[in-house]
Amino acid sequence: MRTQHLLAKLHRLPGLGAALEWRYERLFEKADNLQLFRGVYPSYAQALASAPKTKPTSYDQPEPAALYRDRLDSIVHTDYPILYWLGRLSGQYQSVFDIGGHIGVKYYAFRKYLDYPPELRWRVCDVPAVTQAGEEVASERGAQGLSFTNDFADMNGTDLLLAMGSLQYLEHSLGELLRPVANKPRHILINTTPIGESPTFYTLNSIGVAFCPYRVANKQEFVSELTALGYTCIDEWQNHGKNTIVPFAPERSVEHYTGFYFRLQS
Repeated sequence: MRTQHLLAKLHRLPGLGAALEWRYERLFEKADNLQLFRGVYPSYAQALASAPKTKPTSYDQPEPAALYRDRLDSIVHTDYPILYWLGRLSGQYQSVFDIGGHIGVKYYAFRKYLDYPPELRWRVCDVPAVTQAGEEVASERGAQGLSFTNDFADMNGTDLLLAMGSLQYLEHSLGELLRPVANKPRHILINTTPIGESPTFYTLNSIGVAFCPYRVANKQEFVSELTALGYTCIDEWQNHGKNTIVPFAPERSVEHYTGFYFRLQS
């Protein structure tokens, strides 16, 4: 973050700010193996409209659908809080609704460490190109309990909602998605999500093969939306090593991501 503050100071110098922005824009447009962010926008639509024309603006493409296949049988250090709570809650859920779960990455990775009950139903909600690829992989691997959908409404009646690194790519907040659901999930596990103290905003994220609007939520607003729906925050943790660096806007950058466990009160 110290480098970010220095960059912001240099950006304010006469004649230098425009040159720095131009150089960064060229990098942002062309980089294909870097996780980059650019800009601060009040809405999803405005972040989307700012995207360069050099790449697609959605995960709903063949290239993003092919990502993460090398992670199907392995976990990373940020997975451990979720593994802990899935283990602690064993017996309290028979269905999982996995928002942005891609091709079932965590379903495959976690089954090496958790004893999935035979009746477990794990449904991934993602964009069509990704769920199509997921169905193909599930068929190849004989994943009987894994299914896919493109409709958030299918979370109705689910025991446990899982969101790992996905909420930031959605136009609407989790509270907005849950509000119309009649039978809300009793348990919500959230991980690797950018949560800050500044007002909620969107930036533009380059994932290498596409540009995507990226939501950075205000913590108080994020938690309040869920408590208003009857949820209690049982646990909260930090995901160190994951951050959002917004060049020229250090006050909006997030040093570490956050995870939560929320439980619906009866």
